[in-house]
Amino acid sequence: MIIGVGTDIVKIDRIEKVLSQFGPRFLNRVFSAEEREKASRSHRPARTLASRFAAKEAAAKALGIAIRSGVRFSDFSVSNDKNGRPILKIAGKAAELTASCVPKGAQLQANLSLAEEDDYAVAFVVLSANTPV
Repeated sequence: MIIGVGTDIVKIDRIEKVLSQFGPRFLNRVFSAEEREKASRSHRPARTLASRFAAKEAAAKALGIAIRSGVRFSDFSVSNDKNGRPILKIAGKAAELTASCVPKGAQLQANLSLAEEDDYAVAFVVLSANTPV
């Protein structure tokens, strides 16, 4: 059962501008320690952060909410599995809202796709509930 679908596109230089203007304040407010660490190891940190920012926006859209009403950017984080596949983690108020959308006995599945090309980063999120057979 599909709970929601969301997508977002971010202009990478927008993230560069916000980073130069707000620096650590922006990083700490929006990104997890793991996301900040991954960006710091990247040869293009703003590009890495832009894709993760897009993922957070896409996840909120998939839930049918905005980043408001107690939901924060930090409620969503992106890590990678051992093969590099992006994994969306949902915590805090966003996790509470997500749980309320999942039927009893079902398990949430969050599918995330990220892409970066030239000046843009894009994310696509599909949230679904898998019912046990």
